[in-house]
Amino acid sequence: MSALVEAAVLAGGPAGGVVAESTGVAHRMLLPVAGQPMVVRTLERLRQAQTIGRLVVAAHSAVQEHLPAGLADMVVPGESTFVGNLMALAEAIGVKRAMLACTGDMPLVTPQAVDDFVTRSAESGAEVCYCAVPREDSERLFPGGRRTYVRLREGTFTGGNLTYLGPGFVPGHQDVIERLFEYRKRPVKLAGMLGLSFVLGLALGTLSLSAVERRAGRILRCRAAVIVSHHAELGFDVDKLEDLETLRLVMSGQEPPE
Repeated sequence: MSALVEAAVLAGGPAGGVVAESTGVAHRMLLPVAGQPMVVRTLERLRQAQTIGRLVVAAHSAVQEHLPAGLADMVVPGESTFVGNLMALAEAIGVKRAMLACTGDMPLVTPQAVDDFVTRSAESGAEVCYCAVPREDSERLFPGGRRTYVRLREGTFTGGNLTYLGPGFVPGHQDVIERLFEYRKRPVKLAGMLGLSFVLGLALGTLSLSAVERRAGRILRCRAAVIVSHHAELGFDVDKLEDLETLRLVMSGQEPPE
């Protein structure tokens, strides 16, 4: 299997937060998992994926100090906003190769899960592919774990932490990416962008996956696809205290409480 994408790993952001206050670790990416910083564990597993070429990381300067030499092919400053970091990663990667945008807090990710998602994304012919994990798969791996789910006609899903972006997509769509990020916590603005009927269908669980793909394609001005992955680890990240507890229990072979 040959490399199909360059990995754009988002490991930036400011220090602090609830997890930092609880653990005493200033930067969430540096939380220890099996004896190594979470971001290092994530990068090592991404490195093992056969579909990934270079690893390009956006990381805070304090996080960069903990990255082993040679693990990342390139590191860019990650002290900007999420969108700013994504743009910096896209600029570093260039417009000739597709990129896999992923977060640095996926301590349970596996190379096999990444290869499956990237391969199916490339085969779809879509310019943007979003990862969705069925609820039953998520709860099978993380029984009792709390995730955010969306109900569609085909089932209930949680979002994955991987997004496939075609060559040159990010710099060519900076305006819409910035608006989507800005509106993510402003329901009225987001509803205006998505359309009231779409928002109602989403709330009622009557939308189909194909309807979501069509609406995303119109907004992003490209062909979009939802890749349903049964690798539940792609839908697990660590940004809340309950995620950290779930991780500890999974690593120790226990089950999270119901």
